[in-house]
Amino acid sequence: MPRLLSLLSFDSFLALITLAALQLFPIPRIYLMFLGAAMITGLLVHVFLASLFIEAMMHRVPRVLVLVPILAYGGYYVAYINEAYRIAVMSAELQAVNPGKILDFDSKLHSIVMDQAKEFVETHDVPVVYAPDANYPEAHLSYRLITRDQCSGIVSDTENRVVSLGVHFNGVFQKNICLLRFPERPSNKTVTVTVHDDSQDLKLDGTIRQKMTEITIDGKSTGSFRTASVWRLPAFPTLAIGCALISGGTPKWECFANFWRTNTTIGGAPASIDHAQFDDPLSVMLGIRKYAAADLSSFSGFDANAAAVEYVRKEPARVEDKEFNILRAIVNGENPKPTFNLAYSLATHPERLAPLAQDMTRRFVALAGSPSNTPNRGAQLEALAMAIGALPHEAFLGATAFAPITNRHAKCWRARRDSNS
Repeated sequence: MPRLLSLLSFDSFLALITLAALQLFPIPRIYLMFLGAAMITGLLVHVFLASLFIEAMMHRVPRVLVLVPILAYGGYYVAYINEAYRIAVMSAELQAVNPGKILDFDSKLHSIVMDQAKEFVETHDVPVVYAPDANYPEAHLSYRLITRDQCSGIVSDTENRVVSLGVHFNGVFQKNICLLRFPERPSNKTVTVTVHDDSQDLKLDGTIRQKMTEITIDGKSTGSFRTASVWRLPAFPTLAIGCALISGGTPKWECFANFWRTNTTIGGAPASIDHAQFDDPLSVMLGIRKYAAADLSSFSGFDANAAAVEYVRKEPARVEDKEFNILRAIVNGENPKPTFNLAYSLATHPERLAPLAQDMTRRFVALAGSPSNTPNRGAQLEALAMAIGALPHEAFLGATAFAPITNRHAKCWRARRDSNS
């Protein structure tokens, strides 16, 4: 019988136990975590089992120990095959109950409203999709794919109502396309998409989790589509054994020993559906095909979006007019609720502020001396201070006899402006 230290199985087992134990202690586990010790420990398990099998076959250790790796890998692949069977059964069940196309969708008649509007319009052949958003008076944001030429003439407004973004498709940046987003109410019959998801539990335990995508038209349920997913065991048993700092909620150290699973979607569309073109529940139920890479490389836009593009080109001017209407209401002694970016918006137009210098200063002094419970007092004071501070120097000095009061705010604004430039 060879000495233990001459056995690779013993050495790898000793290294495995040592590395796992070191990760339990506060100081070394910090460095070991960044070095990927959990994956190295998992790899050592395979080194131990493989070397034990070889040494048992060579009679360097008792022959009966060959059962250890055989039972370990055999048990794993029994679980792997059982998981594959459960996935196949679930897929068959979903295909049996899920519908195909249930609505002849027409973008001239219907408006899609869904939480994943941005993701859907970037990948599917539809002119516009809306997302609910209570932060805007319109209560919705619209998303559209437009050409780069259309996008080049769009300027963002000071309230960030109009935003243009780059587009990636299959991990490739699309140079000839951009995404246009701005607040807009759906103009047609509303097709609302709601996802009921029971897969919020993030434990990677191999449980099959389902979610249901439901379509309602004008509040009436029209159809639903069930999908499922599972954190799948890998074909080769990749292990992770160790400890890591979990940042969700209150940061804490958590130790684990599990297989490196991947999230796998279980197909549920009827067999008659072309899965390459209709790839998700909404795509199937509405008959909206998925883009191919060639579609986007030659993308020329939608005629239906031309009016929207022209509309948003004038949005900065509309926002500016709205902001100055609010300012006029303030200086007239009203107490309107300022928009979230009013102070900055006003300060970017000093030439338009100049005629209002005297009125702004007078209103600022009046508000500064008003009761603290005056509606929207703090926001109005901030907006006025920023606006006064943005005035040309000569207009600011000639506006009022209370220059020492407002000069302090002017200096504050200019310091903030210079620090951001």
